[in-house]
Amino acid sequence: MAQWTKLVIIPISPNTAFQLTEFSGRDITQTLDPIVGARAGRGDAYGSLIRMDGNGNLINLARPQFDLYQSVVSFEDVDPIALDGGWIGQAVEVWCSKQLSYPVGGTAQRLAVSGSSYENNGFIFYNPILAMLVTGYISADKERDPHSSTQLFLRETNSGG
Repeated sequence: MAQWTKLVIIPISPNTAFQLTEFSGRDITQTLDPIVGARAGRGDAYGSLIRMDGNGNLINLARPQFDLYQSVVSFEDVDPIALDGGWIGQAVEVWCSKQLSYPVGGTAQRLAVSGSSYENNGFIFYNPILAMLVTGYISADKERDPHSSTQLFLRETNSGG
């Protein structure tokens, strides 16, 4: 496992693509956002089944199992991540560098990376472990620049936890 970064990507298949190499993951940025449209597929612009009832109340008709994350991980370093043989649709387990939090006394909605949880001002912060599929990637190098950049696009496959 990479000791120089919190982010870890573990392929869930015989393929070894999308793993970080020592000089591919020292300057990582990760987003973690709700998947727009994940909640039951035919949602409104907010990606959910938010509707107004006959009394003018705004209600959510979506099921909680559709509350899923998408992530973009950006790498800037000397070497690219391992991409050979990596294709869209590959399953990976991601130990996120992006943290989630919940109030003390509450429950984490995702599994936590071992040792990542801590309490601060009435909240528990942790790095989640997410089962995800690769939905795309972009990798670029400049011929005379010793740096490589890669963006990896991911979507959560289930709400786990």
